[in-house]
Amino acid sequence: YSDGTSEEIVGRALRNMAKRDDVVIATKVHQRMRPGPNGAGLSRKAIMSEMDASLRRLGVDYVDLYQIHRWDYGTPIEETLEALHDLVKAGKTRYLGASSMFAWQFAKALHIADARGWTRFISMQDYLNLLYREEEREMLPLCRSEGIGVLPWSPLARGRPLCANIRETPPVVQLSTKTGRRKTSRPWNPSHPDLFPKRPLIRVRRRRRCLRVWGRGWGWRSPNGRP
Repeated sequence: YSDGTSEEIVGRALRNMAKRDDVVIATKVHQRMRPGPNGAGLSRKAIMSEMDASLRRLGVDYVDLYQIHRWDYGTPIEETLEALHDLVKAGKTRYLGASSMFAWQFAKALHIADARGWTRFISMQDYLNLLYREEEREMLPLCRSEGIGVLPWSPLARGRPLCANIRETPPVVQLSTKTGRRKTSRPWNPSHPDLFPKRPLIRVRRRRRCLRVWGRGWGWRSPNGRP
């Protein structure tokens, strides 16, 4: 994030506060890092260049988890998977992960990796919280079936107000496509059956406990959230 500044900050913290073997380092590739055709995406050239740049900013020899931030519609998935596999074989990352894509895309990537004998993804970082539960339909069952770990991002819905007076304060929900671009906006309807089970919501409101805490508990205890 921030053109790599976040990695530089983490790198300084690691040098001053921790031993490399005591921490797990994860970073991503895909988003634009510099101008030009190879400054973003999941081509072989972009992946190799950005891995070297990340290691340099972090000040380490390898990362534990290297994730593709989004699906690259401009690069054959075979090229991406082979480049990622080569990074594992070169010792620059221990494991591979993916983030925010359609279930059919993730299933295709897993199938191709298995068929070619390449390193498969071991984690999926998807958008999952009390306000957005679409991943429960296909992605989470796929991850459970394939033994893939799930690392939800924005588990508190980007900090939306989730307290006891939630029905009296209707925020606006930004709906995004899988590529991260804003698709539309609409007023949030907290009575929608896919958002909150009726009884748990009433119980929480009566106890006047903040749904922010409940949201974290739901993400941890939900069977779909822990494949």
